[in-house]
Amino acid sequence: MRRKVSAHISIAMVLLGTLVVTAARAQELPAYVDRPPDAAGIYAIWPGSGVPPEAQKASWHEQSMQAPGSTEPSLMVRNVTIPTVTMFKPATDKANGTALIVAPGGAFSFLMVDYEGYDMARWLAQHGVTAFVLKYRVAHTPENDADMPAFLDNLFKVLPHPGASVETPPVGTSQIEEARLWAEEDGRQAIRFVRQHATEWGINPNRIGIGGFSAGGGVAMGAVMEHDAQSRPDFAVPIYAGYRTATPVPADAPPLFIAATDDDKLVAPISGARLYEAWHAAGKPAELHIFARGEHGFGMKKQNLPSDAWIDLLKNWLASLGYLSPAVSNSAGSGAPRTGRVEQSQLITITRSGSREPTKGPAERFTGSVDIEPLFSAHDPSRMIGGSVTFQPAARTAWHTHPLGQILIVTAGSGWVQQWGGPIEEIQSGDVVWIPAGVKHWHGATRTTAMTHIAILEEVGGKNADWMEKVSDEQYRK
Repeated sequence: MRRKVSAHISIAMVLLGTLVVTAARAQELPAYVDRPPDAAGIYAIWPGSGVPPEAQKASWHEQSMQAPGSTEPSLMVRNVTIPTVTMFKPATDKANGTALIVAPGGAFSFLMVDYEGYDMARWLAQHGVTAFVLKYRVAHTPENDADMPAFLDNLFKVLPHPGASVETPPVGTSQIEEARLWAEEDGRQAIRFVRQHATEWGINPNRIGIGGFSAGGGVAMGAVMEHDAQSRPDFAVPIYAGYRTATPVPADAPPLFIAATDDDKLVAPISGARLYEAWHAAGKPAELHIFARGEHGFGMKKQNLPSDAWIDLLKNWLASLGYLSPAVSNSAGSGAPRTGRVEQSQLITITRSGSREPTKGPAERFTGSVDIEPLFSAHDPSRMIGGSVTFQPAARTAWHTHPLGQILIVTAGSGWVQQWGGPIEEIQSGDVVWIPAGVKHWHGATRTTAMTHIAILEEVGGKNADWMEKVSDEQYRK
């Protein structure tokens, strides 16, 4: 016997549970994907198999090797076809809610993931920042390690070597410039991915930045110059960046921290000054450091040269903007960092239709075909998240509970909801369902009709649901 929702699960206004943003899981990535032992997780940033459409036909895959000619451990990754972010988490008592995506350099042909990636991520985590090292797509290079020294010799012959008067970043070969576009799109997707899972990872969605070195700086600036609402970085750290253009400066341009050296022979140091100049002329916040010595590729290396100071200056800059302190509400009710300007989180924000990437409901939490479109994540001081969930006929959730309850707003079709020990009850478009805290329940479509609902909920201690066993076919048919 099915009837309209009663007092067991009363009709009222509601918010979502963990249906909103599916838990990011460390996918079963191939063994060849590099995994530093101290990382908290590694995640493919693109949905499905993790391989973007443009890379589907590639016959090669990610490879790692010691950088040729290096006298100290220096990992070089190349031939990336599954873009990933490798997460380094701060200790719980240090976490401040800020996140920074770090893009290593390598002329869009390889990635120097140690001193331009993992080492910086570890430093960030020590200062309370959740760090993600982005392995983005690069141009195809020889698949035999023994062929790489000759390849690199030739690469550095054909790369531009700007003179002292050059004011713009270098432009590479057609193959490199094509790879740049893939890499920039991976940078934007990495920001979307981290923002989508911000609540799950204890990150403030308004405190997500991107930085990078050399080509990776170009990836960071690609997201700065072109983005949608979900891929806009809140701050950026281009270091000896091989960016494409500094103008026109976006109206919503984030603060920049720019660093380079005067003796850089691969990326013209004046190009960093021109980037600062463009931001300054547009009235956007920026900080610039050009060190007398350090050469290209200083990264996190300690060389006893002036460039060694850059990371401490970055710390001061992050602290001055409030990014190294936990986000707290001020008298205006905003947890935004301090910049002396009106911050993005103090303004009305519109997330445009079509800018939110839907995901498939994970098999361990759903039966049947379920699509989840994240609508919004928590904005301090709120703990509320929400999403639109579409169940195809016969699809449903597993049994689960919510620590602070859940609201479901049915927007299309009809479905069923059931509290443990109670009857299955019908819900239709326009109905609003309140599910009390701790109540074991499931919800989904009927056998013959699809259903879409908006789900809204809050978190306690980083958790918004406890998932249990699946709803059996026998239970579903009652």
